[in-house]
Amino acid sequence: LTLQVGSRIPLATSAIGRAYLAKTSDPERNAIIRLATELDDSAAETMRAGIARGLRDYEEYGCATSFGEWQKDVNGIAVAFRCAGPIPMMAINSGGPSSSLSKEFLLTEVRPKLLSLVKTLESSAFS
Repeated sequence: LTLQVGSRIPLATSAIGRAYLAKTSDPERNAIIRLATELDDSAAETMRAGIARGLRDYEEYGCATSFGEWQKDVNGIAVAFRCAGPIPMMAINSGGPSSSLSKEFLLTEVRPKLLSLVKTLESSAFS
């Protein structure tokens, strides 16, 4: 994928967006839903569905997923984390063309490494 720093992707259908939504605080999640509702009722429903999917994914996999839902030919997994102090919630992901990154590969090979990386980041000097 050719995404640059600052690229915008949807919260509700991307793995990284779902990870953020699943792990953010209830007040922030509610504010996001409120803003989506102000913009478009259907956007709010999509946001609620993304939150529910992210929460289910975290229960099942320990990360958020998106297999062809953000873009039909893109698979991804993501984990959100928060370091101590004033640093805001962050999320890290791995994703790419589904022809190269299957769901199975991402969940069995990449997910353990991504979870380990997040654990290292959470306990690093940033904390």
